[in-house]
Amino acid sequence: MRVEWKPYTGSHGIHWSVCAVSVMPADAAQLRHINFAQGSSANFRVAQMVTSLYDRMLAGDRTCMVRIAVSKPIERDQAESLNVSKATVGNIAAGAFGALAARAHPFLGIPGGYLGREMVSGELPVYHQQDILVAVEAEVSGGIGPQRSARSEILNADR
Repeated sequence: MRVEWKPYTGSHGIHWSVCAVSVMPADAAQLRHINFAQGSSANFRVAQMVTSLYDRMLAGDRTCMVRIAVSKPIERDQAESLNVSKATVGNIAAGAFGALAARAHPFLGIPGGYLGREMVSGELPVYHQQDILVAVEAEVSGGIGPQRSARSEILNADR
């Protein structure tokens, strides 16, 4: 199993390390020993994410293609930029919920919009300085057809 990391700079100026690993059933145990988060204390949690996703795929004797993206710790201005995006999504939800509620009764538009924004904003994450963003995607071909699964997580700096 050969792991080759490639750098990538995404939106909001976030720097990622991205790799694709073709995992054979005999190589599955080695997933825990790959250095995912270079020089980071988050390596164990990233390895746990990758192995749990691989186990969930039930690859059997088929090859599983695993793609992993790990960000460098985000800076304060990047976190603020991501949090502004959260506010924008909340405002869009407020407009949509408000419009739906106003169709039922004109006086329900404002409370419906407020409720929609609060529901959506409460579910979206808050980003902090030094958080590490991780995305893992796995794909297995064969059996009943191609199967894909993905998982992403924010590894907080304080945990």
